[in-house]
Amino acid sequence: MQIILLINNFFKSLSVKNAFFGESMYKDLFEKFLNNVSGTSEKFAIEVRMFNLSALLIGCLFFVGIIVNYFIGLNIWLNTSILICAIVVLYCYWQSRFHNNYLEVLPIFIIASIAMLSLNWFLGSGSNGPSTIYFLLNMIILLIVSPRKQYSFILITQVITLLFLFYIDAYHSDWVVQYSDDQIRLFDMFFTTFECLIFIFLIIGLLKTSYVRDRRMMENQQEEISNQHKVILEQFENLEKINHLKNKLFSIISHDLRSPLSTLHSAINILNETELSEAERTSIMRNAKDRLVHTQEMLDNLLNWANSQLNGMQTNMVQINMKHLVNSVLLHLKPQYDMKYIQVTVDIEDDLVAYADIEMIKLVIRNLASNAIKFTNEDGHIQISGAKINDKVSISIRDNGKGLTPIELNKIKTKISFSTFGTNNEKGTGLGLILCKDFLEVNNGELSVESDIDAGSAFRFSLTSFDELEIKDFINKDLSGKPKEKRPTFSDMY
Repeated sequence: MQIILLINNFFKSLSVKNAFFGESMYKDLFEKFLNNVSGTSEKFAIEVRMFNLSALLIGCLFFVGIIVNYFIGLNIWLNTSILICAIVVLYCYWQSRFHNNYLEVLPIFIIASIAMLSLNWFLGSGSNGPSTIYFLLNMIILLIVSPRKQYSFILITQVITLLFLFYIDAYHSDWVVQYSDDQIRLFDMFFTTFECLIFIFLIIGLLKTSYVRDRRMMENQQEEISNQHKVILEQFENLEKINHLKNKLFSIISHDLRSPLSTLHSAINILNETELSEAERTSIMRNAKDRLVHTQEMLDNLLNWANSQLNGMQTNMVQINMKHLVNSVLLHLKPQYDMKYIQVTVDIEDDLVAYADIEMIKLVIRNLASNAIKFTNEDGHIQISGAKINDKVSISIRDNGKGLTPIELNKIKTKISFSTFGTNNEKGTGLGLILCKDFLEVNNGELSVESDIDAGSAFRFSLTSFDELEIKDFINKDLSGKPKEKRPTFSDMY
């Protein structure tokens, strides 16, 4: 009953397929048929599936052989013996396929196959009939479906059986039932050959299907392992970055922040516990204020850099009036450049508008302007200019300070952090320019630098012009005034 249901399910699967069959469709049907009759690779080993398919085919072919033998008039005892063997073989298939008793029924299958072939030799014309073909096919089947440790037993048993049967055929030919005429013999040989071809075709098909499936599974597993390896490498690189970040943070906190805080603490103690003249008190307060401004700037850069490394760059793009932004930054930096008597001039068009994240660009301007102040001598000059060039807003911060060496310029281009002392021994974290380059990149901007020793430096950065964006939006609108498609913001892009 289970075999009938199995075949019925297979034909149902055929009925729901598309009427137009391609090569891949036939392969899928053939593979599904083999899985139905032999079992899936997830549940059965390959030798068990081979055994299941072989037992089912042999049992079915035995029944077909009984019908053929009846019409060609072969010995009735041959048909009786074939019927008994067919029942035994199908029982082995049922036990293995549906009850997973492969090892228990395999010896029964081996004995029944050899016994059936021996009986067929006597009742099927011996060496003049198809028995030799059956023995060869049986040897192939048994080697495929049996464990390797039974190969020697199978070979020896087959060879001894064949030697005995050929001996009987040579010296006791009267014991062997012969064909009544040559036509019946030729028909039986043809039918046997046809059976073997079908059997070999299905067995090889199962082997190839199993090989292809196992290869696909292995390729999928290798791809999955490769993907996991990539994920592990990425996680390792992230951990390395986080570990480097941690070391950098601890280094800055322990060295660059502790020193100015200790100086501030000492200055406060002196002011509270020592009698000082007004000039001395003013000098200490001025130095403390300088330290505090420097420490605050350092802490701002440090926190912004750490946040960008841990949480990624997230932009809030808005239109920015660059002249207003530069003036607001310079207002906070005024005590620093006033203390060094530096003249700062701003030459930016009133209607120069960029499209960027205002907090990031404010940090960029503050860092570049602070560096210009830091490396400019007293009574020096800093010029901040801006203009629209093509579709970009260009901002330049030029000073006449001590300039940068070629090595320092190369470090800036390769985003290597470094720190040098300013003209009044101002100390930095080495993070400012790295932050500027990172923040400008996510705002679709660029940073360039020119510098000569003792002649000053010029830092330039560019941003997208908001006017240019408005023109592009107008071009992308149809006659109804509705945009053709939503233009992604830089936040979407990054």
